[in-house]
Amino acid sequence: MHYQLVIQFAVDADDEERLARLIEIEGRMDRAADAETVEVDGFDFGAGEMNIFAYTGDPKAALEALRTHIPPDESWRAAYRGVDDEDYIVLFPPGLDAFEVA
Repeated sequence: MHYQLVIQFAVDADDEERLARLIEIEGRMDRAADAETVEVDGFDFGAGEMNIFAYTGDPKAALEALRTHIPPDESWRAAYRGVDDEDYIVLFPPGLDAFEVA
């Protein structure tokens, strides 16, 4: 698993209901992940964002599998990088130029 995939949501730390919902999404992803192809490695939140981290050998396939657990009304974005790299490559949404993890 040579890549880190990050699925990112904007979140206000004071919005406890939304934060709980996003944590539930991470839990569903973790339970559904095929351990041989993707390992969901938890989440963090702060600076207005929540990030779900996963490790995989195929970031595009991992995202396709994990995104089925994101409700259609959620706004999110995703990118990946090599585990030893600094720069992210955006996967979603199309046209997003930059991706950072605070």
